Amino acid sequence: MRLYKSNKFVEKLFAAVNISVTANRMINSLIMMIFLLHLIGCLWATVASLTDGAYPANWMVEFEINDKENLDKYIASVYWAAVTIYTVGYGDITPINEMEMMACVLILFTGVSLYAYMFSKLSTLFSSVNANDGNTKVITHIL
Repeated sequence: MRLYKSNKFVEKLFAAVNISVTANRMINSLIMMIFLLHLIGCLWATVASLTDGAYPANWMVEFEINDKENLDKYIASVYWAAVTIYTVGYGDITPINEMEMMACVLILFTGVSLYAYMFSKLSTLFSSVNANDGNTKVITHIL
């Protein structure tokens, strides 16, 4: 993440690959969406870890991954985050106790808001690319 934040590194990388400004913005938005998904998944796993002794059960116990490796927990958490944020909601991983329910509501509100913002940015980028393509074709046709 530090390398990505360093503009010099990113600029050199994009210049070497010869990526346009619009493609650069799309890639940045995609990376931000993936990072947010990761962050929300980690938050969901942290809530289960924090409520482990306070409640008789949590989603990890219910899903039977409490004693599995961290990678399995991470994959399940990111899966839950993706299914929840994209509002598909299969219902296979659900909050079990009150703390998880409160965290779920907070995550839903924040996550859906952030993803709606990111999708609107991507939509604006795509529409500007389409508008620029149309203008370029007209100018090329006139010349």
